[in-house]
Order: sequence, then C-alpha cells, then structure tokens
Amino acid sequence: MQIDGVVLALGIGGSLNGRVRMESDNAASLRGPFESIRVQLGSEASALVPGQVRPEPAAVAANGTFRIDNLRPGAYGISIGLPEGFYLKEARLG
Repeated sequence: MQIDGVVLALGIGGSLNGRVRMESDNAASLRGPFESIRVQLGSEASALVPGQVRPEPAAVAANGTFRIDNLRPGAYGISIGLPEGFYLKEARLG
C-alpha cells in the first residue's frame, strides 16, 4: 500500500545545559541544598505536537549543574522547585 501526499517532519531533540548559583552573605549557606532543586521547562499544551511529551524535570547536581534533554523547538517557561527560604533572582539564556 502506498500513501501519497504525506510529509513527515523528523528532527532530533536538543538539550539545555544550565547552572544554578546561590548568593548569600553567609558563606556557610553556599554549600546549599542543590540536590533538592528541580528545574522544569513547560510549554502550553496547545504548542505540543500530538504525541510529544513535556520534557522531564531535571535534578540539579551537587555542583549546581543540570541538563534537560529531548527538547523540541518552541517557547518554554521555566519553573524551579526551590527549598524554603530561597527565591529566584535571575534566569538567563545565552
């Protein structure tokens, strides 16, 4: 069986590497609880291609780095699960 007029758009998902840094007046607190932090990227459900799943949350390593794999082109929002008493000061790309 042959089907004409079907176009398949194939692509490879990209990756996002990042780093979480902490600032504090108390140097001892900078040994921070990185392992309890999770970084999640999300896009609106209407932006998802049928069958596409949202990227999995990334755990932050002890050195503050994280990696999110299998990203498809699109606009994403960022959500960071922080321990009590912490807040997001800045997020940058590039």
